[in-house]
Amino acid sequence: MGFIPLGTYGNRFSAQLNGNGKVISNLFINRPSIWDVGFLGATNNAFVIDLGLENVEFTGRTYVGGIVGWASSTAVVSCFVTGSVSGNAIVGGLIGYTDSAAEVSYTAAAVNAIDSSVGGLIGRHGGDSNLRSSYSDSAVTSSSEAVTSIGGLVGRLQGSASVTNSFWNSSKTAGLGGVGDSIGTGSVEMSSLNNSEMLKKSKFTGFDFVGDPDASPPVPADWAIVDGFSAPQVWWQDDDDDDILAYLDTDADNDSVSNQSDKFPFNIAAAEDTDGDGRPDKWNANCDSTCQGLSGLVLDMDDDNDGVPDSADTDPFDPYLCRDLDDDTADDCSVGVDGFGPLDDFDVSNDGLDTDGDGLANVGDTDDDNDGVSDADDEFPLDATESNDADDDGLGDNADLCDGTPEEQWAQIDTQGCSPFEKDTDGDGVNDAFDAFPTEAAATSYLDGDGYGDNWENDAGTDPNDARDYPVNSLPIWLLYQATQ
Repeated sequence: MGFIPLGTYGNRFSAQLNGNGKVISNLFINRPSIWDVGFLGATNNAFVIDLGLENVEFTGRTYVGGIVGWASSTAVVSCFVTGSVSGNAIVGGLIGYTDSAAEVSYTAAAVNAIDSSVGGLIGRHGGDSNLRSSYSDSAVTSSSEAVTSIGGLVGRLQGSASVTNSFWNSSKTAGLGGVGDSIGTGSVEMSSLNNSEMLKKSKFTGFDFVGDPDASPPVPADWAIVDGFSAPQVWWQDDDDDDILAYLDTDADNDSVSNQSDKFPFNIAAAEDTDGDGRPDKWNANCDSTCQGLSGLVLDMDDDNDGVPDSADTDPFDPYLCRDLDDDTADDCSVGVDGFGPLDDFDVSNDGLDTDGDGLANVGDTDDDNDGVSDADDEFPLDATESNDADDDGLGDNADLCDGTPEEQWAQIDTQGCSPFEKDTDGDGVNDAFDAFPTEAAATSYLDGDGYGDNWENDAGTDPNDARDYPVNSLPIWLLYQATQ
């Protein structure tokens, strides 16, 4: 049966649980006939913060969650769960049922139930509570085809419970919405992201990746991310046990290769992948056979993906040169236009890659993409759709909607070639770079850094200059949260 949950419905856990950034791994609970199953079974007037559960396997009956099965007047902040969570009904990766606040948390645990109220993060979210700045990267399933209250983020939303600045992975939820069904009056502000978008910082609107480094003492960001490689992690995570928190760690797997240069930033076994096929070029020097076996990676035998094995490739890291058996410094993999094989063809112009298929290899072709612009004058000589890049930001003018982006903003451009300084997404007259709420025209700033727009606070009668005074729906939960700060 495994671990016994802390707290039952008749004797609920009622205290502050500060995980202090610790992660509990491989916890097992198999109690399919028991209600209120989780690390904490049932809670009341409790507070849980900075706790991670990794690779858990939890099974209960009803009210089943990773952190808490049944949470009453309980705030869950800066927590995460991975592994699997299963039950009959009211099952969530983080919390089974809650009438309280949950924020800055995530789950990547597979969630499955037989019946209703099944969500990637919360099974049933009720009361007048708020789920804020959280996400689910979980696969969510139910074995009953009749179930309607199943959602990528929340199974059922009831009462005046609300959701803000939150996300779920639509690639793992088979077309599910963020909320299975709603029988209340609460507001919902959530978005779906696919597998690729889950790895992009820019997609997590409203998440704090900056903090306040100038404060005394400095305030860390809520979230850290290796942009393009990992989904966000809560700020205190230390995946490589190097005593450097995730939001500060530039080498997440501690293999002496920076995250930005490491093609496998969370895997110490390898760092290089020349052709981008997901298979490493080689093992890292300190990765022995055991390390290799545990990595889950398979070594690439064709590192430049040119169809020629590395063992037979003159240059195994150059996709434009597979063999040069005639020693003319050109690729032998194509037959020359005279019809003879490469060993009989010593005409450099007839060897190698022919991008535009005009019968003349690129090495001897003055217009490799056949767009009418010579290679010498073409900034994109292998792309027939582009030839110029007026602002030198790496995006051709035809696709670039902002072709005057200054150099200092190049690193921030989006797929349309625009930086936040050139866009006003919500049309409120404030550029995205200076807009704390770039997709919400009703707000542009929050002076006290609490995440609530100044005008919203004014409307709610709270102080926009006081980070501890912001609109809340549950006064007891807010007081509990405030008391721990």
